[in-house]
Amino acid sequence: MKKLLAIAVASVALASVAAYTPTTVGVTAVTTTSKNTIVAVPYTAIATGSAIAVKDLVKAANLPNGTFLYVYNGSSYYAWQSDKDAGTWTGVTTVSTVDGVSVAQGTDSVTLATGSALWVVLPETPASSQTIYVYGNAALEATESAVAGGTTLVANPTSSKAAIGVTTAALNDEILIPNGSGDFDRYTYKSSKSTGTSSWRKDGVVASLPSIDAGRGFWYVRAANAGSATITWTAVVGE
Repeated sequence: MKKLLAIAVASVALASVAAYTPTTVGVTAVTTTSKNTIVAVPYTAIATGSAIAVKDLVKAANLPNGTFLYVYNGSSYYAWQSDKDAGTWTGVTTVSTVDGVSVAQGTDSVTLATGSALWVVLPETPASSQTIYVYGNAALEATESAVAGGTTLVANPTSSKAAIGVTTAALNDEILIPNGSGDFDRYTYKSSKSTGTSSWRKDGVVASLPSIDAGRGFWYVRAANAGSATITWTAVVGE
């Protein structure tokens, strides 16, 4: 698990969203000071409104050559490398930034649903900051993220800070949220021996799940044999 988290826990990003009407094109500007940044998938494909191809989601032209995109599908990574001059992404097979994790060549057929997430990995830590532009069809803002069995990377796809809700949370589910210090906050769904009620706990103490800023993400680790679940995002009023 620590290998899987090595990229995610280092991520620090601030996101602002602008949607352009009357067209359905939306643009998210994610400003980061980290080499490795989790980026939410808030949009669908512009032409079809279906799940968007990874290579069409992130603008390559303003990112340094040698920037990588990584997508994790529960068993392996897919990778793309940027060509700044051409403004394109090319699928590559490369040694992962996380030792021992398999990396497959990214292809045009690899798509991401709204509410999911990916990593943008810069060649080096920015001297000041770097803006990452994400764009797509913003006709309908996503309010849910699908969680499969096993380990899933999800992120807040809305345009504002949002509270996390989990449908059918299972005992021993875990949420691992990067805390900006190179580590993560761990929330585990547990049952009380005295009352029989179940709740999320942090460091063994009953705790509410935190709200997540727009564009930010975390790992959801589904308990063994628990099947799929859904994360709901509810805007936090006044933030």
